[in-house]
Amino acid sequence: MKQLRHVKPTTPHPASTSARPAAEQGAQRRRAPAYQEYASDNISQESIRLASLRALGLAWQMRMHCWVNGDVPRDPKPLAGLLGQDEQEIRDILPDVLGLEVRTQSDNLPRPMFEPTARTPSRLHCPELTEQRKQQFERHAERSTTGRRGAIKRWEKEKKGDGSANGSANGSLSRAEASRQESRVVPPHAPPAYEDDIPF
Repeated sequence: MKQLRHVKPTTPHPASTSARPAAEQGAQRRRAPAYQEYASDNISQESIRLASLRALGLAWQMRMHCWVNGDVPRDPKPLAGLLGQDEQEIRDILPDVLGLEVRTQSDNLPRPMFEPTARTPSRLHCPELTEQRKQQFERHAERSTTGRRGAIKRWEKEKKGDGSANGSANGSLSRAEASRQESRVVPPHAPPAYEDDIPF
């Protein structure tokens, strides 16, 4: 009776999307779930301390929508529709909201809570939250790049072990091949040029 030769299964290359668990692929596309609220910085701003509860309520609704969607309409009518509120009430409160200031973490200087986006002046974004999102995006990209490089090195090490047992047919990647693989798997990361270029 002919014996079947046992072949050690080959470890899938970490660059293969199909080899990644579905949960891991979903995590890479998942939006940042939360932003940091610096309470002491906010309540120290005179414009916030003097603002009405109606203005603060509208401002924080707009902030939450900015975090989820990136920006909100500047015109009161579509803004009222987005928030499910009365248009005239939004028109009455919005000027007070646009006068609010907060401190950003980069320079700790007060700036408007909402500003027109760089490429779409008809939309408002929150610079403080845009900065937070950019920082989270860059940290995630750095961790992802480091993780993929580590996975490639482990895969090459396992392939090298397979090659010593099964022959040169399953040998490790050459230095040039490994470099080409890494350049394809880990593209160079460049920070987004505009606030609306940042993935949400």
